[in-house]
Amino acid sequence: MAYENEKFFARTGDFEFPDFPGVAEDARRGILYFDGNCIEGCVFTFEASWFMKPFDEGELMVCDNDVALWMMGFDKTDPENLLGEVEITLDNDVLDITETCGVYIPAGVAHKINVKSVEKPIMFFYCELNGQDTRKPGEATAPAGTYENNVVYRYEPSSGFIPQAPEGFLQLLLWMAEDKIDGAPYLELVRFMCENPTGPEEHSHPKDELIAFIGTDPDDPGDLGGEVTFNLGGEYIPSTKSTVVFVTNNIPHSPILVPKHYRDMVHFSFSAMESKDTVIAQKGTDMSKGK
Repeated sequence: MAYENEKFFARTGDFEFPDFPGVAEDARRGILYFDGNCIEGCVFTFEASWFMKPFDEGELMVCDNDVALWMMGFDKTDPENLLGEVEITLDNDVLDITETCGVYIPAGVAHKINVKSVEKPIMFFYCELNGQDTRKPGEATAPAGTYENNVVYRYEPSSGFIPQAPEGFLQLLLWMAEDKIDGAPYLELVRFMCENPTGPEEHSHPKDELIAFIGTDPDDPGDLGGEVTFNLGGEYIPSTKSTVVFVTNNIPHSPILVPKHYRDMVHFSFSAMESKDTVIAQKGTDMSKGK
C-alpha cells in the first residue's frame, strides 16, 4: 500500500551511509543516515550507527549549527552501563563516557570522538540541527571547563513526569532538555520491551521533530525486531525496518502502536523544542483505530 506521508520516513538501506571514520574497518557500522537532500524539507542531518570496536575520528570538527549526540549500552538488563569507553572532546574539554548519555554541542564548538574500548556494541546517534551537514575541520577556542557539564545521564525530567504505558512496555533511558543543559534540544530515549496497542494520543506542536524506531541487533541493523505502526497526518504507516520519521511542524502524529515484538526496540523523540510532558503522555489509544 502506498502512503503519501511515507516520503518523510527513512529506513535502513534507503540512503547511502557516508564513509565516516571507522566505517571502512567495520568499527562504525551504519544503521541509517539522511539529511535534507534525502528527505525533502528535512531540517536535520542524522546518523545512527553501532560502535563495534575502538577507533578515533582523528581531527577536530566544527559545525555551523547545534549538534546533539547520544549513546546507549547494549545490555537491557544493565541499561546505564555503556559497556565500553568513549572519549568525547568539546573544544578544550574531554568527557570520558562509560554510561548511556546525551551530549549537547553548541554551534562552532570543535568536537571529535575517540572510541577507546568496546566490550559490547554501543548504539550511537548524531544529529545536526540543519538539513545540510556542515562538519569541517576546526580548532578548540574555549577555555577548559566551558563545556565539561554538557552531558546528561539517566531519565530524570526536572518536572518528575513519567510517561504512562502498559506495565513492562517502556524502559526509560535518557532525558535531555534546556533545563538540563542550557540551550540543549529535547531528547527522550527509551526501549520498547513488548507489544503495545496503545498511545500516545494524536497531537501536534510548532517545532519539527524526529521520531525513531531502531532495532537492537548489530549484526542485522535494519531488523526492527517486530513491527511499529505510526500515525503521521492521519496515515497509519507500518515499519519492520529500523526507521526514523521527520515530523514537520504542526502535522498531527501518533499514536505509536507496536502490534508485533520479538526483540527490544529503541525509540527516541528529538526536537529543538523544550520538553513537553503532554507530547509523551500515553493515553491508551485503541489499536482498532489504526485499521
